[in-house]
Amino acid sequence: METVVNNELVYVLEYCAVNKLSINFKKTNYMLITSPRKNPSISITTCDIECTKQIKYLGVFIDNHLKWEPHIKHINNKLTKNIGILNKLRFYTSVDTLKQLCCTLVFPYINYALLSCWGTASQSQIQKIRTKQNKCIRSILYSHTRECHSPLQTFRCT
Repeated sequence: METVVNNELVYVLEYCAVNKLSINFKKTNYMLITSPRKNPSISITTCDIECTKQIKYLGVFIDNHLKWEPHIKHINNKLTKNIGILNKLRFYTSVDTLKQLCCTLVFPYINYALLSCWGTASQSQIQKIRTKQNKCIRSILYSHTRECHSPLQTFRCT
């Protein structure tokens, strides 16, 4: 496998040279997506490229086992901050304004890359996000923390 990767990199470098393109190797990484049970290594001899265990690609954190833990942790941190903002503003604005703020500060983080991340994440990881979402909706609607979830599920961004 190492020889195939190194040979392909030679072709990429030749293509770049012919087309007068350059590669910034300081910004270039590679990641091997493997099973958590297996931990293969690969050595790239053509150029100095760093192996990473996680990358951020188009705003989505991807780890080498496709567990989505780094992405869920990042989203959870963002939601915590934005829900805190909504909690402070709810005493000074109307419910309609809070709904609009929720649709701009909270739901885009949940909806972005919905199928690729949330479709393969474990239920325990998804539950962390659902809890934050319900907390946000309860805060906006001035609901008690023990209130039934069914009225909260009708909340939609329009």
